[in-house]
Amino acid sequence: MNLFWLLWFLLLALLCALQVAFTDTKTCLGTYGGDEATLLCFKSSLKNQGGDALSSWVNAGNLSSWRGIKWSSDNSVLSINLSNASLSGHLWPFWCRLQALESLDLSHNNFTGHLSFDDDGLCRASKIHTIVFRDNFLAGNIPSSISIMKNLKYLDLGANNFSGHILPDIGHLMKLQTLMLDNNELSSKVPKTLSNCSQLVNLILDRNYLSGGIPTELQRLRKLVQIQAGYNNFSQLPEFKEHAFPSLTYLALNQNQITGTIPKSLAYLTSLQVLKLASNKFSGSIPDMFHNLTQLQFMGVAGNNLTGAIPPSIGSCGKLQVLDLADNKLSGGVPDAIFSLKHLQLLALGNNDLRGTLSPDISNCSRLRSLFLEENLFSGRLPESIGNLSNLKILVLPKNRFEGSLPWSIGSLVHLKLLDIGQNLFTGSLPSSMQNMAWLQFFSGQGNGFSGHIPPWIGNLTNLRQFLLLHNNFTGRIPPEIGNLNSFKTDPASHLLERDPDMDDLFGFISTPDGRQLTLVSVNTYPLMIDITGNSQLSGSIPRELGDLKYLQYLYLSGSNLSGTIPASLANATQLIILELQMNQLTGSIPEQLGSLSFLTYFNVSNNNLSGPIPTTGQFSTLDISSFAAKPPVALTVDKHSSVSSYNGLAVGVGVAVGFAAGFWGVIQNYLPQLSLSGRSTFNIRPASINIKLQSFKFIQFSQFIVHNSSCGCSSTHEEDSPYQIPCCKLGTQYLHIGHMPAAGFVEGLTSILEPPAAAIHPHQKIADERLFIIASSQCRFFPSARALSFS
Repeated sequence: MNLFWLLWFLLLALLCALQVAFTDTKTCLGTYGGDEATLLCFKSSLKNQGGDALSSWVNAGNLSSWRGIKWSSDNSVLSINLSNASLSGHLWPFWCRLQALESLDLSHNNFTGHLSFDDDGLCRASKIHTIVFRDNFLAGNIPSSISIMKNLKYLDLGANNFSGHILPDIGHLMKLQTLMLDNNELSSKVPKTLSNCSQLVNLILDRNYLSGGIPTELQRLRKLVQIQAGYNNFSQLPEFKEHAFPSLTYLALNQNQITGTIPKSLAYLTSLQVLKLASNKFSGSIPDMFHNLTQLQFMGVAGNNLTGAIPPSIGSCGKLQVLDLADNKLSGGVPDAIFSLKHLQLLALGNNDLRGTLSPDISNCSRLRSLFLEENLFSGRLPESIGNLSNLKILVLPKNRFEGSLPWSIGSLVHLKLLDIGQNLFTGSLPSSMQNMAWLQFFSGQGNGFSGHIPPWIGNLTNLRQFLLLHNNFTGRIPPEIGNLNSFKTDPASHLLERDPDMDDLFGFISTPDGRQLTLVSVNTYPLMIDITGNSQLSGSIPRELGDLKYLQYLYLSGSNLSGTIPASLANATQLIILELQMNQLTGSIPEQLGSLSFLTYFNVSNNNLSGPIPTTGQFSTLDISSFAAKPPVALTVDKHSSVSSYNGLAVGVGVAVGFAAGFWGVIQNYLPQLSLSGRSTFNIRPASINIKLQSFKFIQFSQFIVHNSSCGCSSTHEEDSPYQIPCCKLGTQYLHIGHMPAAGFVEGLTSILEPPAAAIHPHQKIADERLFIIASSQCRFFPSARALSFS
């Protein structure tokens, strides 16, 4: 009984509050007259009355000075534009009282509440043709009262928290030209009544939870130009009728759950310029449909289960700029017709079962900027004609069977920024013409049979950020010119959140409408790394000039037959995180100066001929004795923020040891997490896994955290002003939420195991600054050997 009265009291209080708000609005509107009164009432309902943004809105003031308002000669409001005004408050349909209003833009603010398009059961704003509420916090259903807005042409409700169905009432908006409902939480099916909107040009529905497919009835919309419906739960793609969508140029259904074969009837969409079907569940072969698609500029069907050969008819698409067929099971060779596509800028065929040699006709694609052929069965030599691709900036060929020497002409690729030829069968020396690649930032030649000396001209590549020559047959000394790499002498953190537009091909896919990003890590956030591991025929000492590379973060020189002493100058590389010198012929003592490397997380000098005492000062006070032993463990135990604790008489501070054998495509962290753990724990690295387990930890302290870019691009700031980037990647139709941590940086009481699937996080959900979500995925593009940390 007491519970009944309590609920009754709460209900009465709520009703009273609503009545007060209603009365306040009525009182406000009764104070003044006309549209001015309505706007002043709206202002008074906002948090802090709109603050500085609406300071010009004053009674009896100069109406022409009111921010964002366009007035008619009789002082009626014609348009309102308060976009990006930092306004907050509960949004009510004040615009329904503005009879002359034609356009309303309240986008990019912090409005809350449920949307309504009537006020006291009516709406006088019969002339309104544009409504933009994008990027607020509006929630609930899209109201049926929207059908009142008969003259509406442009409706943008994207990037809010709307849920429920897209109501059939939208079909009553006969003049609607643009409908944008993207980045919400809408579910169920797309209503067939949209086919009544005969003037519709743009239909934007991506990043929701919509199911079913695009209704067949919509094919009669003759003016429809674009359909963007990626990142939903669609399961089917309809057959297209002849003369369907005669004006459609842009069809995006990427990142859905569509099964079956790609319909050959797509050939009826003769105006199509962009086709995005990536990351679905299509099977079967790519249909021979391209003879009619002569306007096609972009085709993305990557990340499906497509089999069979690439149809030669794709050569009919003479305007094609981007062709992405990666991550399928395609077989056979690359049709010669592809090399007749003179406008082609990006060709991505990676991770298939394609074979054969690379045709010399590749040089016909003179506009090519990015070429991805990784993880196939290509063989033979690289053609000399590859040097004619003067616009090429990215060349990715790892995990094939290319052989022989690199052609001298490769040095003509002077605009190249990324060159990955790792894990092939290349032999011979690196051609000296490569020193002309002044813009090269990433070079991986790992896992080949390269021989000869590591060339001194490597020091001329002053923009190089990663230099990977591990597991080859190089001889001689490591050249001291390696200390001339200027990019290792400047702080990468100064570019942490900057974007390199020249590398959009790789990190954002040319900003093309593919819906997927090739990697999740921004160019400028890759750590600075040199890896010459496993060149057992090298000789000589470690160049002291490596100490000139102040911002070098990862240095791998293990198993390379190096002799002499460890240079104390390495202490000048103050940003070193990992230093691997094990399995060499090093002599002398360990320089005490290395104890000043406060970021050092992994240090291994085992299996050498070192002598003398182990330093105990600085960072060395945190190291486990096993890092100096003859048989080191997999991971060196380091914790730089606390003294080593004891468990069963053994040191168990936990550090990080990540091998980068996958080249550029490994998950490479800039700032590795340092964890202070109490309780039993073991450390493992699990390739091709993204599971994170947290079990039986009583206390975890994140004193540093991974800075890791993503396709979602959300960011948050720690209370100590350390930049964080929230990583997220699509996993089917959900976003995998692994965990969170408060701003103070502590997670307590984590005793359960967190594995996929977990709570869904919407791709554009606004995350408060005081919480940082750790999000991961098992299907991140171009991380074939991605490493993840498993704490169990």
